[in-house]
Amino acid sequence: MYTIRERGRNGNLEITSSSLVRMIHEKEPPNFWTKRRCHDERVVIPLESVTHVMHRLNRLRTDVVTISTPDRTWKWKVARAEALGEELNGALAALQET
Repeated sequence: MYTIRERGRNGNLEITSSSLVRMIHEKEPPNFWTKRRCHDERVVIPLESVTHVMHRLNRLRTDVVTISTPDRTWKWKVARAEALGEELNGALAALQET
């Protein structure tokens, strides 16, 4: 499991044998009369739809991983971006062999 940041929101990314599971933590704006509620936005990205994985090094900030699918391009800041790229490429290679 990897910790990701997407547009200022924190979340987790998990690589399974057939998909990527992206979980972003969302907070509702506080209101005077109600408590702050937190809920998670979960998106499952099938590995068959991933067309391109790119890892961009950044010396002063967190590295960026870009994953492209036919519908959308996902950009995440990841602390262990190199390990994420290697694991994702390994999962894609294993999927193509079968």
